[in-house]
Amino acid sequence: ISKYSDYGDNVMELDWSIGKVIKKLKDLNLYDSSLIIFTSDNGPFRERFEESGTTGFMWKKDYVGVDEEGNKLVKFNRYPLKGAKGQIYEGGIRVPFYIRTPSFSSDYDRNIITTPITLMDIYPTIADVLDIDYVPDTEHSLDGKSLLPLFDNYNNHDQKLGDKDQMILHDYIFHYCGDVLSSIKRGNYKAIFFSPIWENEEYQSCPFGTLCGCSESEVHKEDPIILYDLNEDPSEYTTVPTTSPVYKEIINEILIAKKEHEETIIPVKNQLEQLPRPYLFPCCNFPFCECDNSQD
Repeated sequence: ISKYSDYGDNVMELDWSIGKVIKKLKDLNLYDSSLIIFTSDNGPFRERFEESGTTGFMWKKDYVGVDEEGNKLVKFNRYPLKGAKGQIYEGGIRVPFYIRTPSFSSDYDRNIITTPITLMDIYPTIADVLDIDYVPDTEHSLDGKSLLPLFDNYNNHDQKLGDKDQMILHDYIFHYCGDVLSSIKRGNYKAIFFSPIWENEEYQSCPFGTLCGCSESEVHKEDPIILYDLNEDPSEYTTVPTTSPVYKEIINEILIAKKEHEETIIPVKNQLEQLPRPYLFPCCNFPFCECDNSQD
């Protein structure tokens, strides 16, 4: 039992579970030929306050003045990522991603790729590794892309790539709240059209025990559209001025991409409105779902 409440218990159980899987792969001599991915689907559940964990901290450049020659003076400070689970801020959507293939591993800080990707890229990556056709027919397309070109690009360099040398996988990344397109990323820029209405400003959270909603009464429409430069401010505390040429250029490009993207949307049945199917839950002794860590 962890001294850090439910969050600590979850981390300990996750660590134990992954350890069991890795050990079994090694026992079967499959570890070196396995594709291993470890990631998360969202940031912390801040509506549980301290029990939810943290979004982590990022370095941000703060301009603190100018020197005698008029050059800007910069100080680097650490800020937590804004937002949490169920929100379109980086604290809700930026998650750890570790991948290990026979030819590439993101162990520690040796192999770090900062190119933005999405969880939708996992499926085509696995299919690419297996060398199978992953597009079922010509009437449908995938939003995800294989990550293998990123690894090839990295392995072709002798040293760790800098941000400017990173390969671009997605021209645009579209972030939804429910079925509402709320944010779009283009490179290091991120536009926000709708933002959550927080109940607790300190924790940047919605009512306790729930998630921020997506309906018209639960979000704030940003007018003008908010634009962040995530290279300069990954914590999303300083917006790009609406009067700057960069703002006008990037927002115009994003709005064109938004229109083109929305024209490709094919409505489908909402899976969240279906009844749960417990027999699909990952459970060690269904339907009780109770495990004893002394047993394999």
